[in-house]
Amino acid sequence: MPLSHIEHYLVAADDMERTRDWYRDVLGMQEGWHPDFGFPVYWMYLDGKDVVHIGRSARQASDNQKAYLGRLAQDSGAGTGARAAASAAGCCAIGPAISGSARWAG
Repeated sequence: MPLSHIEHYLVAADDMERTRDWYRDVLGMQEGWHPDFGFPVYWMYLDGKDVVHIGRSARQASDNQKAYLGRLAQDSGAGTGARAAASAAGCCAIGPAISGSARWAG
């Protein structure tokens, strides 16, 4: 079952500003509006659509960011990671197949 498109993905970064600058300066994305989550984020846009969300890595995240993202037990790690949201036809059938196959770092 192929994906129809990627909604967005979250990059958890030790250096949010440097990560934002890379997506802007190298890939040509634009920094844009995002909701107030109560912790710092950058949303990067491509053709008017937010496709990359940048937040603090788990080791730098505030307690409310960890709770929001479900990271309460992840206080160590490489410092970078990603989460993604995508759409696909037949998504109900693929859920059980991918639920245990991979874990996004964060």
